[in-house]
Amino acid sequence: FDFIMATLNLLVLNSTFDEDDDPMSRDGPPNRLMQKLLRELNVIGVVMNLVQLPFTRGIELNWMTSNDSRLRRLKIVMSMCYRLMKQTVKGNERNAEELHKHVDVLRKHQGKGLSATVVLKEVYMDKRKLLAMIQPDLVRQFTDLLKEWKDPRYIDFLLNITTCENEPMPKIQKMICDYIFADSPEMLPRIKIVPKKAGVPNTKLLVGFVDEKGHQSVFDTATFNDTKTVGGRDLASHIMSAELDALDESQRMFRYFIRCCALFSKVSFGRNQTSLKFLLMHPNLDFQYENILAVIKEDVIPTVTRARFTQLMIRLYLDRDPQASSPQLQYARTWSRVSPEESDLKEIEAVNAGSMIPVCTTGFVDLCEHLLQALGDLGGARS
Repeated sequence: FDFIMATLNLLVLNSTFDEDDDPMSRDGPPNRLMQKLLRELNVIGVVMNLVQLPFTRGIELNWMTSNDSRLRRLKIVMSMCYRLMKQTVKGNERNAEELHKHVDVLRKHQGKGLSATVVLKEVYMDKRKLLAMIQPDLVRQFTDLLKEWKDPRYIDFLLNITTCENEPMPKIQKMICDYIFADSPEMLPRIKIVPKKAGVPNTKLLVGFVDEKGHQSVFDTATFNDTKTVGGRDLASHIMSAELDALDESQRMFRYFIRCCALFSKVSFGRNQTSLKFLLMHPNLDFQYENILAVIKEDVIPTVTRARFTQLMIRLYLDRDPQASSPQLQYARTWSRVSPEESDLKEIEAVNAGSMIPVCTTGFVDLCEHLLQALGDLGGARS
């Protein structure tokens, strides 16, 4: 055991450039030379055979989710093996293609506490060729895993396969819309936004979840506001980066909610009409323009949450029809007077009136006013 762990530890540490000496948290830029050597020496094949070996010798895969102390060392070795595989394919398409040959093994080990999900995410991240090979059964598998446990790491995986190098993957976006949004909406958070008004001093963002027994739990995101700190960081940021096992139930649900908001933005990226219609028309999401703006303005709501809602504002209302981008003129030269053209505002209003899904009706004047007022606080600036 000690020799195997020392070898794996050395390989993991040399696969990246970082000052962190903990192999399970070290995550710096990849060492390309080391990745090349690992591939050429067939370390990928050796390690993947190693993680399969115990289950050919009588050990049941389901035992890995138990707390049996006799399996503790085996779990540690397998987790370290998968950590090495993660670093081996990080940003390396050739290595990812080599590991993709063992994707069936990775999928069998999902949800068994062996860090296989993290490796699978790294295999597909920004690898267009591999992303194009994803079939609906992979998304269905993560749907089934989410039904068993609302683990934010499963949402992380879906987040990473919806785009490639900041470009949408429409085929995968459609899969997520079909298998999660349409067929399994119970896995999504129920969002209720109560805007600030007389008798309500602050905008409330309430989030609810329904478990497999039909019991609903609700929390107020203001519970995790920026005034609370852990280790010098605000509580919400700590929750997003801490080990999942170190969080209580409400904190895990908060993290799951934030990940879902990021997924909503990614799936609607590229003006995807199917997801836009679902997100804007679903009664349990409350994503009206004025509600999203109210959340962005509310200081009591954690900054992490408002950042996600800012992204939602961009995807659901700004970067979508009927808005169109126009080139910015760097220089202009006037040669002769021109007669003003007839305004096309009436045509735009007619388009908005006939829209199938909600649109902004204020011309974003209120959003621009808020951004100008908050400009001094952006990036921690103070007057």
